[in-house]
Amino acid sequence: MSELEKIPKNMQEQIVDGPTVTSFTDGFQVANREDGIIYLQLLSKAPDKLFENHRTVMPIDCAKGLIDKLCVVTNYYPVKSKNKSGSSGFSVGSPHR
Repeated sequence: MSELEKIPKNMQEQIVDGPTVTSFTDGFQVANREDGIIYLQLLSKAPDKLFENHRTVMPIDCAKGLIDKLCVVTNYYPVKSKNKSGSSGFSVGSPHR
């Protein structure tokens, strides 16, 4: 169960718009801490640089919920490869086009 799903339904309906604007994301960086906190940074490409759109940290359970939701909406369910490690780092776009 994701962190949002643990919030009572009547509180979920009271979510208000914050100061964050909608922007296009070309890439991201992800890192994890030893205490189970995940760092996520969303980035946009410009001709000569990258711009940070958003930065957040979240508990690993919340990150897993985000991954589950992304899998559902993209209808993409990756399988862990023996060659891949759980590395952090920068990724632009998708290698699965």
